[in-house]
Amino acid sequence: MEATNIATTQELKAASLSNGFPDEAEEAKNEVKCSSVSNETGFEATEEVKEVKAEQHLSSVFPPARKRNDNPVEVEVDPTPSEPVAPAPKSWASLFKAPAVSKVSTEPVPPPVQTPPAVTPPPANCDPDTYKLAMHLNNYALVHEGLNLQPRGLLNKGNYCYINAVLQGLMGCPPFYNMIRAIEPIVKMKDASAKPTPVMETLVSFVNEFVTLPPPVSPNPKAKKSIKPSTEISHGLPFEPSIVYSLMQTFNAFKEMGRQEDAEELLTVLLNALNDEMIEFVKLVSKPVQNGIDKPVENGNVEEPEEWQVIGPKNKGTVTRSATICRTPVGDLFLGQMRSVLQTEKGICTATLQPFFTLQLDIQNEKVNTVNEALDMLVVKEPLVGYIDPKNKKEISASRQTTLEALPPVLMLHLKCFLYDKHGGCQKLMKKIDFPLELEIPRDVLSSNIKAKMSNKQRNYKLFAVIYHDGKEATKGHYVADVYHPELQRWIRYDDAAIKVVDEKTLLRHSPPRVPYLLFYRRKEF
Repeated sequence: MEATNIATTQELKAASLSNGFPDEAEEAKNEVKCSSVSNETGFEATEEVKEVKAEQHLSSVFPPARKRNDNPVEVEVDPTPSEPVAPAPKSWASLFKAPAVSKVSTEPVPPPVQTPPAVTPPPANCDPDTYKLAMHLNNYALVHEGLNLQPRGLLNKGNYCYINAVLQGLMGCPPFYNMIRAIEPIVKMKDASAKPTPVMETLVSFVNEFVTLPPPVSPNPKAKKSIKPSTEISHGLPFEPSIVYSLMQTFNAFKEMGRQEDAEELLTVLLNALNDEMIEFVKLVSKPVQNGIDKPVENGNVEEPEEWQVIGPKNKGTVTRSATICRTPVGDLFLGQMRSVLQTEKGICTATLQPFFTLQLDIQNEKVNTVNEALDMLVVKEPLVGYIDPKNKKEISASRQTTLEALPPVLMLHLKCFLYDKHGGCQKLMKKIDFPLELEIPRDVLSSNIKAKMSNKQRNYKLFAVIYHDGKEATKGHYVADVYHPELQRWIRYDDAAIKVVDEKTLLRHSPPRVPYLLFYRRKEF
């Protein structure tokens, strides 16, 4: 009993010292332990239990003291000075009272209220279907994954070979096919009161004529690309794309259907019409962009060309003109940009930024025998004869140079084999122009703005379609398309309804009067 009283007294001592003198409190606790060990009456286990209970009780009453080497605890202090409050006196009996236990509510806690994401309502003058299509076009990202489409020929009941060849070239472009298929559900389900979409609806109906096939079986299952060469392929029945013919009659350039027209002109008109139709929707939910700078447009989709001073190399200023445009899915896929710089003898430079769907390559020069040489000739500085200074109305010497400001994922090259004279006559150039299966755009043809920024991947392209003009005259002749099928790994020649496989040698062979007219290249990284 005496040992118990001694232990209790030492415990009280340790408790009283633990608040302000942690080291002495630790010594007092050690004394408690020693007293329990020195007791030889056979109650050593009982005393140890009492010691543990006492320490637990004391720790609940007095929080453990911080060691001298511990990091200080940061406490927010009220800057308003206040009078010190004396701590309430504690009795010896209070040391043995059980700590107060706070009451815990047993009622269920309601779940936190989640605010639903804000949904931007359509504009007042925009119906829900129009708004849905506008948001889709504005947020659409190109899908480059290819599909195994069954080849089909196109019937030609008139002089429509130029349309058929262009359509087959576009169908060989996976991101174009995926883009049209993506808008199909919205275009088909939209209400009659919604904004009209004749071009998109026509292209949706056209691509729906093609079906996907299961992947071809390879002799080696581990190597999908080891397909045996074959001159025979499975293709569907030919059909007449009459819905596309009807659409083209709505354009001024093709009012008189049934006569031979230019395939490049048709391609440009069709893509421009699709782009303009998409712009009418995109501008409802997005503001136009001018050379990478957001700028609002009040009326229409294109502003008058703006001018601003751009400081280039060697601190030389250039007045740059450009129109404000809206970005669209078809523009993201096909639209490039050229920079044409006019420089006068006074040192004044004026740059004009011009978008293009097809890059025009002049092949008339005797030094041009390949596509790469035509690209080099594109950026050669040419003198301007008879240039008049707009300020003093006097003739001065000037020159113009063209470079590429932006390259699209799908680059379409137009080999200008038709030569027009001042009397309106036209002749066809039969010279041989070599074009590569893989094309690397030289850095020398890029503008100084993007020359260092553009990576090698962005400059490397692979051929996937060629449109030929076959005939000796520009106003007559026939158009044929060779299109690469990625799943079949074959070049397929589409001659209206006729379909056959051709090898690369036949593709690249010079066979006048059939000459390459349009070259479709796609970035190799896709």
